[in-house]
Amino acid sequence: MMYGVIALTTAILLVSIITLILSKVLEQKQVLSTTES
Repeated sequence: MMYGVIALTTAILLVSIITLILSKVLEQKQVLSTTES
């Protein structure tokens, strides 16, 4: 039972970290595209 909870929390943490990184990368790309044009 404990392993399931740990796996669930780690999965949620990984997803949140990936979404944070993706959003920052997308923001940087948007800034770059706006400055180019």
